[in-house]
Amino acid sequence: MVIGHESIYTRLLGIPAQKIPQKLDLALSAKNIPQHELFQKYSSNSPSYQPGSESATDVSTFFTPKILFAGDSMMQGIAPLAIAELRKKYPAGLFVDLSQQSTGLSVNRYFDWPAKIQEESLKQGFNIVVIFLGPNDPWDIYESRVKYVFPSEAWREKYRSRIREIMEFAKLNNIHIIWIGLPNMGQERIKQGALIQNTLFKEEISRYHFDYLSTEDIFGPLDEPFNRYIPDPIKGQTLVRGEDGVHFTATGLRLINTKLVKIIQRVVVH
Repeated sequence: MVIGHESIYTRLLGIPAQKIPQKLDLALSAKNIPQHELFQKYSSNSPSYQPGSESATDVSTFFTPKILFAGDSMMQGIAPLAIAELRKKYPAGLFVDLSQQSTGLSVNRYFDWPAKIQEESLKQGFNIVVIFLGPNDPWDIYESRVKYVFPSEAWREKYRSRIREIMEFAKLNNIHIIWIGLPNMGQERIKQGALIQNTLFKEEISRYHFDYLSTEDIFGPLDEPFNRYIPDPIKGQTLVRGEDGVHFTATGLRLINTKLVKIIQRVVVH
């Protein structure tokens, strides 16, 4: 099933694909404090995190971001925006967008995200991975001649194991995960899947004390009717979702990006 529209975000945002940064110089490493301790301290899901705990003495003492953006066509809209803004804030940073449409966690015969994230992180030294995927996943999973029928309990646990594979690798290698949850959907099967997937995403992110970015806070809860518009105090309503009921308008993308960059800034403690 193909959900992606590779050129839609280039048209919406006006950012030529060739201008999206793929490799920048490596820079400073964390000083004195192990990265996993920093991530636990500043992750909003950590029991020890307190808003505003990033004191002035923390500024520029930790690490330069080296960020991998992973996902399907959902990420293809966000990554160019985030990278363009982050390059200005962190000129020495490394920002790589490997998002590919029509990929996910359910089918890994042709593209295996857990393996790809591991390979690229070890090769390029990423300390943050941002993940946004899922609409292609509410289908049966096949592994070692076993069929896991969506949305059975067996399917949920198999899907969870693939999320956890990423979490375990990140934990062992001092990499911080920011997982962007799925928004409300206009297609019923994808909406049903998103309800299950977001639950699994949130549970695993919480277990490992990483960051979960909720898009339901922006576009409305998944258990409510889908709406392409959100309230606007000035205009009354603003169009934020695409005609396919899955993707976003330029305005919708910018709303997600604003939340994402704030989380990244907090994690980096810039």
